[in-house]
Amino acid sequence: MNAEKGRVPNIVYGYDKTIGDYFNLAINKEESKVVQQIYKWYTEEGYGAAKIANMLNEKGYKTKRNCKWSQNATCRILTNEIYTGKIINGKQEVSDFLTGQRRDKDETEWMVVERPELRIIEDETFEKAQEILRGRHDAFNLSHERQSNKHLFSTLIKCKECGWSFRRTVRTYKNTYVRWVCSGRNGRGVDSCPNKTVVDEEELIEVLQEYFTNVLKQKKKVIAHVVNEFQRVYKAKDENVEYEKELNAELAKLQKTRQNIWICIRMI
Repeated sequence: MNAEKGRVPNIVYGYDKTIGDYFNLAINKEESKVVQQIYKWYTEEGYGAAKIANMLNEKGYKTKRNCKWSQNATCRILTNEIYTGKIINGKQEVSDFLTGQRRDKDETEWMVVERPELRIIEDETFEKAQEILRGRHDAFNLSHERQSNKHLFSTLIKCKECGWSFRRTVRTYKNTYVRWVCSGRNGRGVDSCPNKTVVDEEELIEVLQEYFTNVLKQKKKVIAHVVNEFQRVYKAKDENVEYEKELNAELAKLQKTRQNIWICIRMI
């Protein structure tokens, strides 16, 4: 009955319970601004859920239950259709009453109630957030490829302070800026890593192009250096093999001497 009428018994961030009617909600203006900021950070500025949680905690914001924000709490905000003015119930049903196991129901079986007065986020923004979430989920869980591995310098730049890889960030303000920052600091907060280094991608590419151009100009020297290193390592390996043979020979002599001494002792 409550589901059919679009009533929500749960505590939902961004809304307050209507006095005298526990199953109805009213928009909380201050919290609704935070919800809008979360979507903006995620869909427009490229921040991940974990980073957004850290940013909210740094600003002193609390969840509806007065707890610190977490990645899961942020994801719940990003996936709840109520922010578009829709209350959806009946997504799952109990498939086994003995074990309590549940199964997902077909979308056509969901109970959807339109509540336009509860809208905080536009449909386009919500759908964009779902596309980003699906893309990251597919990249990590289906192809086993981390989201960060698809870019040119992913996992190649390491932070000297915490050892984490640098992460690619994109910011758009009049122009688009692509930069690389420590993923430890960027994802877990400033307390986890003191490295403030920001590497501009275009500048990095230019420096590398210049470096490899110089390498190609001196390819004879480079080849000679590689050959010399190979010969040095190979020679060292040969020397180690000979040394091993000498040690084994000395060990055999010692074992034979030990055996002779043991025989002499027994004869006494």
